[in-house]
Amino acid sequence: ILHTIQNAGVLWGPEEGGIQKLLWAGDLGESCLDMLFVTSGFVLFLPAAVRNGYFGSAKSFFVVRAARLFPAYWGVLVLMLLLIAFVDVDPPIPFPSAGDIFLTFTTLEVPLEFWNNTYFLGFGINRAIWTLSLEVTFYLILPLIALRFFKRPLIGVTVAAAIAVLWRMVFNHLQTVSGWFGFHPSAEKIFDFELISE
Repeated sequence: ILHTIQNAGVLWGPEEGGIQKLLWAGDLGESCLDMLFVTSGFVLFLPAAVRNGYFGSAKSFFVVRAARLFPAYWGVLVLMLLLIAFVDVDPPIPFPSAGDIFLTFTTLEVPLEFWNNTYFLGFGINRAIWTLSLEVTFYLILPLIALRFFKRPLIGVTVAAAIAVLWRMVFNHLQTVSGWFGFHPSAEKIFDFELISE
């Protein structure tokens, strides 16, 4: 809803208005996004919790999740590529490189943005698909931790909270931390909300 309102320009002007203040005041927008991931994780963990921590076949889980996610995702990406190729807009949207197409179709574009030092998520027209990288990562990790988390939930929650705090600290100091590893993401490219709204 947030991205639709923002991109449609409905109640979303150049000046901060009521909708912006409501959605972003006190990190409400970010908190809603966090809750999306927490809810997703909770729902995916429920079957294991009902079975006393038994997760079942990881291979079956991966096949079922991929069958639910990728056909629709790839269909949307193909549609976006067709729109970029055949619909004239001003300013024009460049057709993505083969590398960008591969990274987007495999949901690897977000992790590799640090190396690319660019901000071309969703081929420049649907940046909200970045969340799928995190969902796929969660799908890959869940079978490895489900039983351990079920047996020791307090340790699991403590580790998860520590990771969340560390993650937030790293991204609050992204320029410094990335410099330690020789990466230098441009804040202008990553956080240019004018570019996002265009």
